[in-house]
Amino acid sequence: MKYIQFFALVVLLICVVACAPNTVKNPTPLAKFEESARLAPQTEYLIGVGDTLDIKFLYNPELNELAVPVRPDGRISLQLANDVHAANLTPNQLRKVLSEKSEAEINKPKVETTAENISNSFSNNVAPFANDVICKVIKRSEDAISSTIKIAKEAKSRIH
Repeated sequence: MKYIQFFALVVLLICVVACAPNTVKNPTPLAKFEESARLAPQTEYLIGVGDTLDIKFLYNPELNELAVPVRPDGRISLQLANDVHAANLTPNQLRKVLSEKSEAEINKPKVETTAENISNSFSNNVAPFANDVICKVIKRSEDAISSTIKIAKEAKSRIH
C-alpha cells in the first residue's frame, strides 16, 4: 500500500512539475511582433556552394541545364557560358549574369534559375537556432527531472 501511495505521489509530482505555469511578465503583444516582422529587411536567398540549380532558357529549351551543382569554388558550368560564378548571388542576380553572357549567342535570352537542392541554408540559418532551442529544452527537462527526483526522495523519506 505504501508503494502505491509513493508511486501515486511521484506521478502527481511529475504532472505538477510538467504542468507548472510558464508565465512571462509583461509579454510583448503580438502586434509588436507583426510590426517588427514587417519592418525587418526582406532578404532574398543566396546561392551557396553545394546547391543544385536548374537553369532554363524559356525560348531555347535545348540549352536547359538541370541539376547543375555549385562547385566548391562557387562556380557552375554551362553549355553557353563556361564557368559562371554563382555562389553568394541571389537567383535574380544569377539570372541577369546568365542573360548577359548568353546574349552573344541568343537573341533576347529569357533565363530562369531555380535552386532545387539547397544545401547551405539549413546549416547556416536554421541549425544554430534549432541547436539553441534544443539545448534550452534539454536543460528545462533536466531541471524538471532533478526537481521531481528531489521531491520523490523527500516523500519517500516521510513515508518510511
